[in-house]
Parts: sequence; structure tokens; C-alpha cells
Amino acid sequence: AADAAALTAANTATTSLAMATAAQATADLTDAAALGLVSAADAAAAAAALATANLTDAVALTASSRVTANSPDTVTGFDAGPRASGGDAIDLSAIANLTDSVATGLTLTSNFGANNVFIFDSTAVSVDTAAAAIAADGRVSATEGYIVIRDTGNANAVTVYHSSNLSADGAETALVMLSGVNITNLVAANFLV
Repeated sequence: AADAAALTAANTATTSLAMATAAQATADLTDAAALGLVSAADAAAAAAALATANLTDAVALTASSRVTANSPDTVTGFDAGPRASGGDAIDLSAIANLTDSVATGLTLTSNFGANNVFIFDSTAVSVDTAAAAIAADGRVSATEGYIVIRDTGNANAVTVYHSSNLSADGAETALVMLSGVNITNLVAANFLV
């Protein structure tokens, strides 16, 4: 089954890479086992939607977030947890090169503080509700950043969103869904920003 998934991912990669070229996107390939998540969209949206994944194990995949349709691809086989123990990492630095400040285990009433990557707890929530809760916290000063939730809009799948303005409840774009991932197992090291 893993080989079939890898073959499907390889076929998808060919199509996604062609779309990425048209969108002037680039993939950050860090080793033979790593293939980036590349956003495929029109040139204006591509700058805000580039995403690359640095997978640290033998999983090979390509996923594209079609920004114009806001329909993320699903990544299967993502290994949450510490990278030293074989955990994977999604490199989101191509979208917005941020100082890494990740908060995990959040709820809608958390102190969100001066972070720019917000990973919620296992309670399913919509991205609109999560983004509004972050923006309502006067301590949040970050503009661009990321919201990771069990998304009610995507059948409670763990979904990674890019936000254009966290402190002012900007536009959120779904980048990728992590199939089979328990959100409580995600750690800061799973996200390179």
C-alpha cells in the first residue's frame, strides 16, 4: 500500500510541478527523500501560497494547494512528533519568512501571545472561529502566520492554514490536510517557518 501511495504521489508530483512552474513557484528539495509542497495558483496568489515540505523519512509526495479554489491536497503518512525520532516537518518559510514562534495545545480562550504559528488542541473548530479568537487577543501582533486546527470545514482533518494577518483576522488559505495525524502529537519542530 505504501508503494502504491508513493506511485500515486509521484504521478501527482509530475502534474503539480508543471503547475508550479506556471505559477513561478519553486520547490525546496533537501534530499532524495524530500519533495516540497508547492502551491499551484495564478502568479499573484502564488507569492502568498508557496509551501514546501521537508519530509525527513522515505515518504515521497507532492501536494498542491490550489489557492484560487482554496482546496488543499491531503498528505498521508506525515509523521508527527520530534524530528530526532523520525518526525516529519513542513517547511512553510517560502510563504513568509517568519521568526519561529510556535504555540501548541491551544483553545479558543488561550493566551495567544506573540506567536505566529498556532496549533490548536484536539477540539474540532472552524478556521473562521479560530482566526477570530486569535485576532481578539490584544497580545497578538503578528501579521502573517499559520493556524493548525482539526477543521470542521474539512471533516475534522488536521488542516494547516496560512493567515495574511493574524492580529486583524485577515484572509486564511488552506494549504494542506494531514491525514491520520493526531493534532496533539504535533510539535513546533514539525513546522519550519
